[in-house]
Amino acid sequence: MKTEKVLLTGILFGMILFGIFSLLEIDPTYGGIVGAILVGIIIGKIADKTPVKYAVISIFTYNLIGWVTTFLFTLEGKTILGYGGGVTGVFLGFILIMTIFYSIIGSISAFVTYNMKTDKQD
Repeated sequence: MKTEKVLLTGILFGMILFGIFSLLEIDPTYGGIVGAILVGIIIGKIADKTPVKYAVISIFTYNLIGWVTTFLFTLEGKTILGYGGGVTGVFLGFILIMTIFYSIIGSISAFVTYNMKTDKQD
């Protein structure tokens, strides 16, 4: 599958999961882990080559989009942004670290799924 389609599929699927987990008020840590695993599985199944790279880019992108929209359009996000540089910097640093953590988990999931797919074809 083409690179654009793999990335777009991963980002859209991740955004849908991010929204569902937010609406169901599931803890963001557990929701992020489950979402990263599911997106990694999807990308591992549809990617022709280098699924790890596609998984990292997709998961990082949809998490950044999701968290930015959460901060801009919710009362809690506006409150954190209103406190100033120190609190905002610490919280955004935490979000960045968690996004990298989710990307690693999703890339492992994509790698395993891709290897299982190629083993079946042999």
